[in-house]
Amino acid sequence: EVTQAIQDAANSVPLVADRATFVRVFAQTNGGGGDSAVVSASATQNGQPLGAITIANALISAAPTRADAASTINLTLPMTWTTGTINLTVQVDATNAIAESNEANNSFTMALTFNVMPPFHA
Repeated sequence: EVTQAIQDAANSVPLVADRATFVRVFAQTNGGGGDSAVVSASATQNGQPLGAITIANALISAAPTRADAASTINLTLPMTWTTGTINLTVQVDATNAIAESNEANNSFTMALTFNVMPPFHA
């Protein structure tokens, strides 16, 4: 889920360029929860890398929910990533420290479009 204020689970609310943007990652462990892992996020724009963010000890929940921000992994995107269209990739357990039967399902990529909006005048 990618949000700037209010968002739904389908990310249907358009994103606005040059505005603080937050990513909530709903990673789930099959164990009892409490595992920590390295989580990385990277972005590209027009095929060019924009950089990377790493959280060294992200807590992985057994039951992440939208109602509890502490149960999700939360990232703030750099402002330089919030213009035009980017491809954002997030990888949970980037170092494969948590033993699991399927290491291939730890990442996802999504295209995000940030729309230029005229200034708001009250």
